Amino acid sequence: MNGWINKSDDIDSIVESKTITGRMTKSRYKIIRQYVRIRNYHLQAPNGRSENGYAYSCGHEWDCCGCPCGGGMKMELKNGTITLTRYQSYNY
Repeated sequence: MNGWINKSDDIDSIVESKTITGRMTKSRYKIIRQYVRIRNYHLQAPNGRSENGYAYSCGHEWDCCGCPCGGGMKMELKNGTITLTRYQSYNY
């Protein structure tokens, strides 16, 4: 999905949003909701997951390495328009 707009740019996090307009059918809503669910699963563990489902750390010995340490995406439906907001935080 292209067209993300940067809402906040800090050294330790990024917040971007995207607006989806058009005819909102039930199946289109379900597809977008499934996309958000899958992206949340991956964004919450940027370094992968163990067999038990726990998120791996980046493996660096020291803190403040700058590696991604978490994130997520939320979906908001208002007046037939969906706004997706994703955020990524970094270890600083």
